[in-house]
Amino acid sequence: MSSFDYDVIFVGGGLAAGLAASLLKIEQSHLRLLLLDAGRPCDWDQTWSFQALAGSSDRSRSGVFRAPLSSWLAPFISGYWDSYEVCFPERKRILNTPYVSIRYQHFIQKLQAQLGSSYRQGVRVSQLQAQHVQLSDGSHLRARCVIDARGWPEGGAEASTGYQKFVGLHIQTQRAHGQAIPIVMDACLPQIDGFRFMYVLPWADDELLLEDTHYSRNPDIDAAAYRQEILAYAAQKGWDVKAVKGEEQGVLPIPGYGIEAVPHFQTPVLGVRAGFFHPTTGYSIYEAVHIAEWLAEQTHWDPYRLARDLAARSQRRWKEMEFYRRLNNMLFFAADDDVRYKVLEKFYEHQEDLVARFFAGQTHGRDKLKILSGKPPVPVNKGIYHFFHKVGVSHGTT
Repeated sequence: MSSFDYDVIFVGGGLAAGLAASLLKIEQSHLRLLLLDAGRPCDWDQTWSFQALAGSSDRSRSGVFRAPLSSWLAPFISGYWDSYEVCFPERKRILNTPYVSIRYQHFIQKLQAQLGSSYRQGVRVSQLQAQHVQLSDGSHLRARCVIDARGWPEGGAEASTGYQKFVGLHIQTQRAHGQAIPIVMDACLPQIDGFRFMYVLPWADDELLLEDTHYSRNPDIDAAAYRQEILAYAAQKGWDVKAVKGEEQGVLPIPGYGIEAVPHFQTPVLGVRAGFFHPTTGYSIYEAVHIAEWLAEQTHWDPYRLARDLAARSQRRWKEMEFYRRLNNMLFFAADDDVRYKVLEKFYEHQEDLVARFFAGQTHGRDKLKILSGKPPVPVNKGIYHFFHKVGVSHGTT
């Protein structure tokens, strides 16, 4: 008789653990799974989004990013739009690339229904080892393999060149708002505290997510001021707010060229904790899907071997993403705060497929040449210097 309570225990209730547990439940239903979620406030929310990819650009095994509505990811999708728009002072554009979003509350509801008793919410872990979990109530659980997906490690947000910080309000409008497609970036705003834009998702005819986002050199958020700016933006758009139904906020570290990869862990680690996120956009869903599909193919469940394999994948992916970290250096140090938006304004002159590959972290050689070609939106000497010069951690110290 096995001395283990479970085959696999996931610690963490976010996207990476949830997707991995979901796909394992589908493809290896014989496994005794458990997902331990510390739980969130009932009014807390989070949104994960991605752009659909054409043809061979999709690295996912099952074509998730080519045809998401017919993939294993479909039950979790909260919003799907055939196009989206961006707005800058000198460039307004609609991109005919499907845009897809997942809301945390919807995601968790579907995950709970799928996993049943294999999902436990409101459970805090005080100690974690490769085959052992101690809960905050003093009880113990043993598994053939324990996988850590608890989000950013302690101090992770300090190891950055800059920050993407945001506050989002889920609002209900008095009447139909008329916004048919997402606005991924509306930078036609005062450029306060770095590159600033509004992010808009129309969940329903009378429901919107409005998110005030800053790419800043500091991680500080004045949530009250952000909320005021969001409501002023809604009023400017003619959207009469009936109610604020929820809020989300966060600070994502944006690493530059010179920031070291995450350290190796003794246990298997998933998600942003292992460095599986886009260095420039902060998007983590592309990497979460790839790792979930890779994990669903595993059969050995040796935690030490799995830890080494995941660490190797993380290190390899970190090297592949170097181009984006170099661009981050240019974004934060070659452009003054009030004109930093021009870097993104120029980026959106490119073809839709290039833009989608950039968001997915699949920019290839020809894409890189196109992104760097033409008249630069930053001073040439500063741009070249910061693209090639390594910058240290925390507020860009050299």
